[in-house]
Amino acid sequence: MANDDLKDKIKKGLEDLERSRSNVVKFPPKTVRKNRKKKEPTIYQSIEGNNNTQFVGNPVFSMHPPKVTVAPPPNSIGADPLLKQSIMERFNKLGELYNNRFPGKGFAILHGNFKKDFGITNQNYTIYNQWPLGMAPYVINYLDDLYVYTVSGRFAQRMINKDYLQTKNYCKKREKELTKELNLNINGPEMIQWLYQRFMVSSYQQLDRLQHNLFVTYLEDMVLK
Repeated sequence: MANDDLKDKIKKGLEDLERSRSNVVKFPPKTVRKNRKKKEPTIYQSIEGNNNTQFVGNPVFSMHPPKVTVAPPPNSIGADPLLKQSIMERFNKLGELYNNRFPGKGFAILHGNFKKDFGITNQNYTIYNQWPLGMAPYVINYLDDLYVYTVSGRFAQRMINKDYLQTKNYCKKREKELTKELNLNINGPEMIQWLYQRFMVSSYQQLDRLQHNLFVTYLEDMVLK
């Protein structure tokens, strides 16, 4: 009888153990995650005063070269703020009139005609800011007369029938007077070097009409000094 009771207790204990095992929550096996490439951290620091930002990491810089602005030389059109602004206002006023006649192309036509008339087709039209002050009347008279032509309806007519620059014969005569007054030898080594540095010519005879006007203007400035 005792043996039967012991067997019943063992059997019951085994049943209880099996039930307790069935109530255990089973978790899925742990998956091994693939190694990911760690992203290099970026650290931001704020500098007191100007709210500038510094960073550490792999910055990306623009490869575009910085825009370089050339300062106008002394005693030039561009060195006189009021004169420079006055000429630019004339260009803008004319450009607006040209745009009314040639939508979207007015300024390009105006600048192109100016370059052709002054013989600077291979340069930006604003090169006049590098010219000496003595050249300002030529530019202003050109723009003022062109405005009169434009208002009257003759948009496409350029100033080809009127001289806004002195003739080469006048320039030759004037340069002889000025170099004599300055006691300069027009064919001397110093003058040849001066011409080459500024106009890339080895003789005044190689100057074009605009360059000749510039040359005479420089000489006149030297006399005034």
